[in-house]
Amino acid sequence: MRSRPSPYQKADSNFENLAVTLAYKLAESRLRADPRYRKVRGRWQAYLERVRLSRLPNLSFYGNHWLVEAVYVLELQRTGLSSSDPNAILGGDRARSRALAEDLVNRRLVNLMRNDTVISGGEPTLLLSDPPENPLTYQGLSFGMYARAPAARPKGHSAGAHGAAQGGQRVVAPGGSRR
Repeated sequence: MRSRPSPYQKADSNFENLAVTLAYKLAESRLRADPRYRKVRGRWQAYLERVRLSRLPNLSFYGNHWLVEAVYVLELQRTGLSSSDPNAILGGDRARSRALAEDLVNRRLVNLMRNDTVISGGEPTLLLSDPPENPLTYQGLSFGMYARAPAARPKGHSAGAHGAAQGGQRVVAPGGSRR
């Protein structure tokens, strides 16, 4: 029996795109004069100039890959690079990519924080993870990614992440419970 491929299997990896984006930014700030970096810099730029959205356009679901994509969209657009590719995040899809990333961080995740909670220690607690299972192992990843996107969040939106972090502590700390 053949199984159908997942609609979310992509040829590229959001984690790879994030890693290359952040490595490029770090190399630009620290290695720009290094001849070894200058030798590969053009290939890194060409790679980044071709990156396209994969998950953010799907507004009917949320998982940590969406947040990772939102973070690298915001980081990538701060590199100063541009692209002639009409479908690239740095090209013709620049405005839509940023709008989708900001919408995820500022609206969709805030609504998730308001609506998707469990009771732990008698208090509503968000597990900012991968619904519907919300594995605790993804909570740290999600917190880190959410914290990495501060440029997208309006002032005062960090309270949602702070509340989620406190909730996560209640769930995993001694005496915490997940009900």
